[in-house]
Amino acid sequence: MFIALVLTGCVFIPSSSEDPFDANELKRLVAGRASPKEVRKALGDPVGVFEDKSFYFHEYRKAGHLIGYYGFGVTDAVHYESHMVAVHFNDDREAEAFELKTWDASSKPNFCFKYEICFEGTSWLSPLTPPGDDAEAKRFPVDSGTCTLYYYRESPWIANHNPFQIRIYLNRHLAGVTHGKGGYLMWRLQPYRYNLRANSHAPAYMNMRYSFECNAGEIHFIRHIVPLTSRGHLELSEVDVAAGKKAIAERKRLLDVYVPPKLRPRRYYHFR
Repeated sequence: MFIALVLTGCVFIPSSSEDPFDANELKRLVAGRASPKEVRKALGDPVGVFEDKSFYFHEYRKAGHLIGYYGFGVTDAVHYESHMVAVHFNDDREAEAFELKTWDASSKPNFCFKYEICFEGTSWLSPLTPPGDDAEAKRFPVDSGTCTLYYYRESPWIANHNPFQIRIYLNRHLAGVTHGKGGYLMWRLQPYRYNLRANSHAPAYMNMRYSFECNAGEIHFIRHIVPLTSRGHLELSEVDVAAGKKAIAERKRLLDVYVPPKLRPRRYYHFR
């Protein structure tokens, strides 16, 4: 037995009628206040986790066949649906709530979970921070003991039309991911000399490095111009404070995945 969805001459036939995440199983985990270990056993390893372990994100892609009739014959293409469940844990490390979202895997997710965690046109690898964290970053905090660093893609239009996911590294440590509309990343760092690397697995011309000294009490803005083609202009460079603040004000902050020594941000996101 299967469900067929007719879309202007097309039929989507799932490979299996089984749902990737069983709602009854999710309800049982929450009702039983399951531990993170029990959730992993039931749902598998999460694709994303908050550093404070308050959230697990699990994703599953469900394959099906998109069959269309165009007057000259029948076509059959593999189609994917993405399913994501967010499991929230309380302070005692017990599952207390879950949410389930589904979207067409050929498009970018565009929804919010509870607790102000959003995927608005971004990859699931780069969720937006809660609005309060974004607002705090846009106050451009600096202090006498740390260095503040911002990274952003230029421009939002170019970033939106460029299909490549870009991973940002600080001294060989994965620091964050940008995708789609880009957004921006912000870190509070120990004073040190840093090598920032912007990397996309393909094409190789998008691999760029920038080295800089990050002193206590300073704020740095690094702009990454991402071309649409291999002949486009590519740049990874620092801009002045006025230009940097203007660019950040126009973007939304993404959750970072970097934990500086002794300077753990309140929320930090990592993925496997």
